[in-house]
Amino acid sequence: MQYDKNNDLLKLPRHGTLIQYEGVGVLLTGDSGVGKSETALSMIDQGGKLVCDDAPVFSYQHTKVVGKCDKHFAGLLHIRQLGILNIAECYPEQEAFLLESELHLIIHLQPVLSLSDSEVPVIYDRPLYEEIIVADDVIYKLTLLLYERNNIALLVKTAIKQFKANCEERCN
Repeated sequence: MQYDKNNDLLKLPRHGTLIQYEGVGVLLTGDSGVGKSETALSMIDQGGKLVCDDAPVFSYQHTKVVGKCDKHFAGLLHIRQLGILNIAECYPEQEAFLLESELHLIIHLQPVLSLSDSEVPVIYDRPLYEEIIVADDVIYKLTLLLYERNNIALLVKTAIKQFKANCEERCN
């Protein structure tokens, strides 16, 4: 039986918001309502680019995993409180969306609802990344535990900056 690299794409989540921030392709995942789209909007507001909200499609191109959006949904972002936004119209002064982006990092947003401050796990070193092997590519996954008072967009942006600093050659 011949090995099909595209079968490895099934390891990737099918629900999430794909953005590019500072040249890093990031898929934000998590339960419905956790704040994926709102976090993406905050990042777009600070120079990030939307690739696809809700259902990116991944393919394997030239040894890299690339995500894109169905042409009918390109440039659209759904915010529960505002409805469907056309990002190009909201941000005419910048290139606010891309048709596709290489995928480098998955950030899973995981709410933690019942821990007291004394029970919150503290990371003293670097966060632990799970590696997802897709044919000849490695996609890294970070789970961010979210507490009630967290600024999710700030945590995500900082996680991307830290990731980029620690793998500069991979994200160029």
